[in-house]
Amino acid sequence: MNDMLLAQADQILDKARGIEQYWLPIAIGVGLLVVLIVLRGIARKNKKIPDLQRNLHEDLSSFPPPPAGEVSELFADGVPVRIRLIIIAPVGQRPKPIRADQAEDLLDDVLRGISRQIAADNPRIVIWPPQMSLQGFAATFHRLVPNPDGAQKKSRWLKMAGPAKTHSQPILLGLALLAPEEVKKLELHLDTPDWAQVLQIRRT
Repeated sequence: MNDMLLAQADQILDKARGIEQYWLPIAIGVGLLVVLIVLRGIARKNKKIPDLQRNLHEDLSSFPPPPAGEVSELFADGVPVRIRLIIIAPVGQRPKPIRADQAEDLLDDVLRGISRQIAADNPRIVIWPPQMSLQGFAATFHRLVPNPDGAQKKSRWLKMAGPAKTHSQPILLGLALLAPEEVKKLELHLDTPDWAQVLQIRRT
């Protein structure tokens, strides 16, 4: 009986000795796997997220002055203003494309008569990619088109953005307007497509 037990014990030890030779390669393999996982995590953490809005930033301080000799017929909050920047964005997943040369006609639908001021002021016109968020557009506009006067309470720049309605399609509209002198800083988020509440055309 004892001899049988000893024989079984020898067999078990022999098997253990056979497995022992694989422990080191297994340990090395597991260690390399852990290192690879850690390095992959570090690489993902350090990977720069592409700025999809990089080309949408506007520096108003670099804009040229409006053409001289023109009288403004456009008023914002009772102040005569010149149009320096127009940003238009279509709305939805598959909107009708918009071209920059359509801006005057589209804005005439928003505020009758404004096309004459656009022609006189020769503003920069930019078409943004389609936007999915009506509420988020105004915040995005004011962030990407900052006021050059920073945190000062007064500025010549007045900015406004929000939804607008044209005869052909709804759009999102952002305007940067320049007053003849410093006024109380104005950065409006419009909730309604009725732009006549904040802009008026006064014929001279």
